[in-house]
Amino acid sequence: MKKILVILLALITVFGITACGKTEAPVPSQPDETAQPSGEEATEGETYGAYMANPWKDCATLEDAAKVAGFEIAVPDRIEGYPEIIITALDKKMIQVYYGNGSLDFENAQDIKIRKGIGNEALEGDYTEYSNIITQTMHGVEVTLKGNTQDKFNSASWVQSGYSYCIFATDGLSAQQIENMVELVK
Repeated sequence: MKKILVILLALITVFGITACGKTEAPVPSQPDETAQPSGEEATEGETYGAYMANPWKDCATLEDAAKVAGFEIAVPDRIEGYPEIIITALDKKMIQVYYGNGSLDFENAQDIKIRKGIGNEALEGDYTEYSNIITQTMHGVEVTLKGNTQDKFNSASWVQSGYSYCIFATDGLSAQQIENMVELVK
């Protein structure tokens, strides 16, 4: 009986150690080799842990952005209270002009983004559910305004001459401020 009990305890111990064991992912042996998760093998041309490159290209000028996107954009030279300007573009798709208040503090950071893209797709990239959504005619185009108050809107979008346009403001803008910008943005 003791012999059976000893064998049974030995088997339980072996099963316990095996079940709790962990297989380590291999460590890359060369700089260009990427480790894959344990139990999986990468197929030819596939790597694990690789990240998609940022598709936005930083541009020094609006002219540089036009070369990347394949079309031009007209925007305000500056917006009062937003001294930081960053211009980016997506190859043959979109131009974005970012006006920031220069704050490095996330809580106080405010920005206005103006985007222009080919086609009639929404460009906001904002999936917030707004309580106040209205459409107004501004300078001959139908502009959809979205916000959570009656007097400030965070998003304005419209389509004109084969292009989609969007203005997004974290702090919100009045309908009049947006109308003034719609007149300038081409």
